[in-house]
Amino acid sequence: MDQSGLTARVIPILHALAACGLALWMAAVVFWPWLAGSVISDSLTTRIESLLGSVFCHRMPSRSLSWHGGQLLVCSRCTGVIAGYLLGAVLAVCGAERLFFWRIPWALLLIGLMGLSWLAGWLGYLDAAWHWERVIAGACGGLGGYIFIARCVILLINWMQVERRSEFVLDKQP
Repeated sequence: MDQSGLTARVIPILHALAACGLALWMAAVVFWPWLAGSVISDSLTTRIESLLGSVFCHRMPSRSLSWHGGQLLVCSRCTGVIAGYLLGAVLAVCGAERLFFWRIPWALLLIGLMGLSWLAGWLGYLDAAWHWERVIAGACGGLGGYIFIARCVILLINWMQVERRSEFVLDKQP
């Protein structure tokens, strides 16, 4: 199997697995107020919140979206980041790797937009109630993060294949 053949077979599977996992995480974030209030016991609710929410996010109520009478599992920006990761995975499954923006410089630009939003909030230029700005900025950062990670994984797989091929060539020499 040649270098491009393995990459062409492995990468779509990785993107599909990422899309499935991120879709489940996004569903947990969005439906958390309903799940925590009616379906899941209080002790399990606390454990899940600490595992999926508190580890990754500050979960400040003033910076979080509310739905179904409760706070989402993560803050507005983290909700956007997860949505951006999910968008990146879905775009990758649909073949977006061939598009012009699926490159590391564009990924860094999108991550930088989220960084500017964070900096503006930290400096006091954004009101805490600007939830949708945080969601959009988080989605930009999440999409950029997914593109960056995906490109790095592809580069790593290609590099490993080149290394493996050079070892094979060295072994064949008399």
